[in-house]
Amino acid sequence: MSKKYSIKKAKGTFIYDIHGGRFYDLQKNSNILGHSYKKLTTIVKNNISSKWNISDGTFYHIRMKKLFEKLFSSNYFLRTSSSLIEFILRLNNYCVDNLYNINFFGERFNLWIKEKNNIFNIERKKTQKDIIIYDMAEIFLRAKGDIQKFNDFIKKLKKEEITVFNYFWYPYLDLNINNADIIILPEIYSGNFCYLNVLINKKISKYNQFSNELESIPSLYISSSLKMFYLIKRIEKEKEIKLKWNNFIQAGRLFSYNDIYNNDKIVDKYFKNNIILSKKPPFYNYLPLNLEDYQIKYLNKVVV
Repeated sequence: MSKKYSIKKAKGTFIYDIHGGRFYDLQKNSNILGHSYKKLTTIVKNNISSKWNISDGTFYHIRMKKLFEKLFSSNYFLRTSSSLIEFILRLNNYCVDNLYNINFFGERFNLWIKEKNNIFNIERKKTQKDIIIYDMAEIFLRAKGDIQKFNDFIKKLKKEEITVFNYFWYPYLDLNINNADIIILPEIYSGNFCYLNVLINKKISKYNQFSNELESIPSLYISSSLKMFYLIKRIEKEKEIKLKWNNFIQAGRLFSYNDIYNNDKIVDKYFKNNIILSKKPPFYNYLPLNLEDYQIKYLNKVVV
């Protein structure tokens, strides 16, 4: 890259470096409300001492379970993991122990797996039992944000012994679960904290091998996740932004490169215009909900 930066702070859509530079941060879905969103940071500040390590079935854990049952189905357990990497690693170990083969649907998802092969060491074997993990963000991109096309595509997905819908990189709260066995919920369901929410069908008896109880997550994380859910729910459909950028495919808030194998020059050119884009698999970028009109105008002026 022609420019380098060392982050000093983050606020709203921007991150600031130690030299006073200001950059649009469009790399992560967790930045949906921008950095240091006051209504969320206030919760953390007010409760950091009283809720930080409290777990084991608090009011917030119970409330979150009831919410997810209402949103999705009573046929699922709400479970957790410390990260997407850990969850897939444990799922892969389950495959090895039980003679399953594990497959990944989505070109960007497969590149993400390949980059982390030293962690996963995915074992592929000849077996009649398969687990398939679909990258729902890529399917959403293929549908170019058309919900009807997206849902039609989901109906046609091949089901395996265990079918997993990976919504981790998906940009919205509303999901089509279509009776999948496991649903990895979007990052934005975790309140900007580093943990993963997962729905596991109650018919899968060995779910505890690759997930943890919700009660293992501190109540501070859960209460913040609930607050973030309701904040996003209230404003996520108020503004849809269409970028006028070349070399990209966009689906709602989500956008990525048309050519995911040769995007270094594109990332560098946008960086010169103080816009930070993802340079690592799965190459997803996001438009925060708190973009102001002057910011949208600036972003659409930058066409490289």
